[in-house]
Amino acid sequence: MDVVHTAGKFLRDPEAHEKLIKLRDEFIPTIVASSNLRVYTSVTHCDMKLGYSQEVENHYIEGLGKQFYEDMIDIIQATVQQNFDTETDLLYDEVLQHSSLCKTYSTFYEYRCEALNIVHKYVLPSKIGHINPLIIYGGPCTGKTLLVAEVAKKVNKYLT
Repeated sequence: MDVVHTAGKFLRDPEAHEKLIKLRDEFIPTIVASSNLRVYTSVTHCDMKLGYSQEVENHYIEGLGKQFYEDMIDIIQATVQQNFDTETDLLYDEVLQHSSLCKTYSTFYEYRCEALNIVHKYVLPSKIGHINPLIIYGGPCTGKTLLVAEVAKKVNKYLT
């Protein structure tokens, strides 16, 4: 979770907190209701006098993220198998998974990064056209899918 450092104290970022509430109250219940996900509960242990330690909070968030990721992959794979009776190659499966994740993520996140401006400039029509392809790369969980989802959301506005 994002924190801000104010007056020598680390406080939760109100914008991040608001997004977590939206995730909890709107996004996850919608996903659960529409895709028949199994719902899991988790019990955390903390010292009531001291509250949650950063280690306990990180462990909980890591577990929740892993569970959510695995459930999303299961949903995507089940959807792909239900909709297509024929065998598909691995690249096609990956494209479908990214497409589904883009659609899901784009409804929840507002992507703010310099990379978005670079892609915006690339998408704009130019007199000479584009000679080189635009390649988006990075390690796992660095925001590539979120970037593409945000571009997909805004591409019509870029071109008008």
